[in-house]
Amino acid sequence: MKKYFFALISLLLIQFSISAQSGSDVFEKVWKGGSKARTDMTESGYFICTEQLYDIDYNDETNTFTGYSRTEFSFDYVTYVSVSKISGTVNAEDYSVVITHDYSVRKDELPYDMYWIDTTLKLTLYSDEDHDGYYILSGQASNMSYSDEVYEVTNYPY
Repeated sequence: MKKYFFALISLLLIQFSISAQSGSDVFEKVWKGGSKARTDMTESGYFICTEQLYDIDYNDETNTFTGYSRTEFSFDYVTYVSVSKISGTVNAEDYSVVITHDYSVRKDELPYDMYWIDTTLKLTLYSDEDHDGYYILSGQASNMSYSDEVYEVTNYPY
């Protein structure tokens, strides 16, 4: 009886270790999504941006990472792009993720005295309920203060 019990436990441990993902497995993917922030410069009352995190290099020992962030913003039928080098930290206990802007790689000039804001992202990592093994990062940038403003990306390859 003991032999079968240990065989069952061993089998369960093997299955768990195969299905478990490291931080590298989760974060070292392309993350795509968008953001929505209030403004008085559009009819809708919001700036809607396409967001992407990519070339992520994750350190499993320190739960930190570096990579790039790309924001695309369309205004008056023109698309503007900002690319930044980023760094981030992951708190494995509460699944919080903080991403900071290190420096700008590219910033298209914006019209009407608008300018790019280098912000800190405060996000939470969630399992994607619709896609097993994939995740969603959702939260707000430091300059977002209203509950209807959001930054959200997923590592599911749409």
